[in-house]
Amino acid sequence: EVDPGVRQSSGINAEYGEIRDETLENQSTVNNVNEVREVIQESPTSVSDVKEPTVSEQPEILSVAPSSSCNIPGSSPGKVTDNFREEKLSEHQKLVKSRCLTPEQFAEHAVFKKYVRGEPSNKLYIKNLNHKNVEEKELEELFLPYQEYFHGGNQNPSELQIKLMTRGQMKGQAFITFSSTKASEAAMSDLHGFVLHGKPMAIMFAKSK
Repeated sequence: EVDPGVRQSSGINAEYGEIRDETLENQSTVNNVNEVREVIQESPTSVSDVKEPTVSEQPEILSVAPSSSCNIPGSSPGKVTDNFREEKLSEHQKLVKSRCLTPEQFAEHAVFKKYVRGEPSNKLYIKNLNHKNVEEKELEELFLPYQEYFHGGNQNPSELQIKLMTRGQMKGQAFITFSSTKASEAAMSDLHGFVLHGKPMAIMFAKSK
């Protein structure tokens, strides 16, 4: 007959052995996981495994164009350049619209009573300018965006020609010559009635030589 104390000791030893075996097994599993992690971290990632970022994940690229041209340096004519010019003109149109006469206000100014638009051409005639304050640079800032939008990708926007009259009977008048009729039409549509130095501009087509 086995002594009760011996049986109890044997049971404890057996239970301890099972716990020890389970602990060693768990430790082995942890070691294996750590080894796998190390291998993953050290192994190079192949090109095929690299996930390309989606459009929403890609960083925003800001392009700055020189003031004399809407072409983005180093870029070829294409969608990016076209979009850039379109956004620039859109911002310009928003600014000038806020300073133009409303249809009702045109009737309040005598300069528009006998207004005749004229036959479309690439040359605009402007009158009712404030000759004491207006400068050629201001007219360039107003009209150049249209030359840039239509011809910035192919021609030098500086080809926009501005002739401001400051003396004699022609003072307060100006001529703006674009590279095309479509550019002059867009400029007239947006800037006719634009208030510059307290006076609204009257714009019409001039005869192009």
